[in-house]
Amino acid sequence: GGSSSSTPRRGRKPQEATSLGLVEDEDWLQRRRCLREGAEVHRQVRMFLQQKVRPGIQLLEIAEMVEKASSSLVGFDPRTPLRRGWAFPTGLSLNEVAAHDTVNPGDA
Repeated sequence: GGSSSSTPRRGRKPQEATSLGLVEDEDWLQRRRCLREGAEVHRQVRMFLQQKVRPGIQLLEIAEMVEKASSSLVGFDPRTPLRRGWAFPTGLSLNEVAAHDTVNPGDA
């Protein structure tokens, strides 16, 4: 007989099968919804920035646009900052500067 998508493959521990997404329980479905939402937020922010960013714009201004657009799209509320928000500071790169650099307030 065939194996259903909710049955772990032979030889895998149930926890391993769940973490690999082989078991489509409610936790996995919620994780997948979150990943899809994150991908959609990324797409919309990227499209917005492609219309706004021009040569000569300050990196801090770009970072602030990214964070403002992201916050708006995910429903960030500063009164409950751990409920909805972003996980990392906005990473930017310019020419040879590392892609995971970020600007801080006061940077030129």
